[in-house]
Amino acid sequence: TAVTSSMMTFSAGVPYHFSVTNKGSAPQEFAMMPQGMDMENMPMNTIHSNALHMIDTIAPGMTSTFDYTFASSMMGNNMEFGGNLSGHNTGWMRLPMKINP
Repeated sequence: TAVTSSMMTFSAGVPYHFSVTNKGSAPQEFAMMPQGMDMENMPMNTIHSNALHMIDTIAPGMTSTFDYTFASSMMGNNMEFGGNLSGHNTGWMRLPMKINP
């Protein structure tokens, strides 16, 4: 199982509509995080407090949607999408993304 995205570069100040689909066979979590955080070794509450957006549970075969606008202060920052078995903080799948002006 892997995290994939149709876009890898986003612009600050532009509203985006995200659709996250769980194509696996177990419930998954989804997070948008600053790149390079040690999610495998941090408590779940720390992951939640550092996430730009977090979806706690996406059931197999289901889709969750949300809208997000990256702030101008995020320009040039490296972020990542992360996916993980729901309720666990080990084995995060990561996909880097970038915020441009």
